[in-house]
Amino acid sequence: MDTTKKYHIRAKKSLWQNFLVDKTILSKIVSATEINGKNIIEVWPWYWALTDYIVWRKPLSLLLLELDTDMIDILYDRIENWELEMDTHIDIVNIDVYPSAGFSLDVTKGCAPLTINFESKSTDNASNISWILEGAEQEQVEGLNPSVTYNLPGIYDIKVIANNEFGSDTISLNQVIEVIETPEITFEYEIEELRVNFSANVEEFDELFWDFDDGWTSDDLNAEHIYEREGTYLVTLTSILGNCVSTHQEEIIFLSSSSDEIDAEVNVAIYPNPASNLVNIDFENLDEVESIIILDQLGRNVWSKEVRYGEKKMSISEISNFIPGQYLIGIILNGKKPVFRKLLIVR
Repeated sequence: MDTTKKYHIRAKKSLWQNFLVDKTILSKIVSATEINGKNIIEVWPWYWALTDYIVWRKPLSLLLLELDTDMIDILYDRIENWELEMDTHIDIVNIDVYPSAGFSLDVTKGCAPLTINFESKSTDNASNISWILEGAEQEQVEGLNPSVTYNLPGIYDIKVIANNEFGSDTISLNQVIEVIETPEITFEYEIEELRVNFSANVEEFDELFWDFDDGWTSDDLNAEHIYEREGTYLVTLTSILGNCVSTHQEEIIFLSSSSDEIDAEVNVAIYPNPASNLVNIDFENLDEVESIIILDQLGRNVWSKEVRYGEKKMSISEISNFIPGQYLIGIILNGKKPVFRKLLIVR
């Protein structure tokens, strides 16, 4: 029976296979080579017609290097008969010509927008690398080392395909990349004269630092700072986690005199005082008023609003949401010392 029909095989052009069956040519090939008692290597024995001629020349050993993985089991079937008939040791090695896909990346988690640099680790015999990157700006990319950006939070898969003329290999990994929103951070503080104790509310961070708005900074999680003079300071807390940068700012105001003597010479009317649901502020005699603020007993800014040009009065209804207690209303002037008045909120 024709061996191609017996084993249901067909030549593959991609592997340059052919049917060399001419006995005259086969005989000339083996006659030109010293085979008996030698260690022989045959590359791509696929149809094994030449292999038959080599075996009958009684080599000491025969190593068959085959590209076609479909032929390996068939060759093993054939060598059982060859080894029984001849005193020759025969080995078969499958030469891997197909590419193998692989990759690495510089980061797997971060805040949107997150830019990730990929590097192909596919075998050198790959002629083309295709990337399928779910959720990226470019979800399909070609090339060795692409760089892509993820703009939306989520958990994403990666697929890499290595190709060459013989075939392809695919590696797929699920839920590899995690893109998150920038974490929110806050801080609390307590004031004692010019000394302030700060406490950061941050769950996780690589770096953290405070800017106290007076030329001093700190990288402690909970920091103590002493200001040299009264004034208004914008304190900034910054937290860094990977590529995530979170900030939180609060304005701290230190008063230069006791609450009973705060700018007594300036004529500002606060009414009604005590107040419950609404308070009115009349600053008719003040020029260049920029904004009105309200501070709680810890000096925290709990309400603020800009003043329109020419505006001399303001009504504040939001105090209906405040906890009863003592507050300070601050009138912020352009280039001048702010004016403060006490406000008592009752229910």
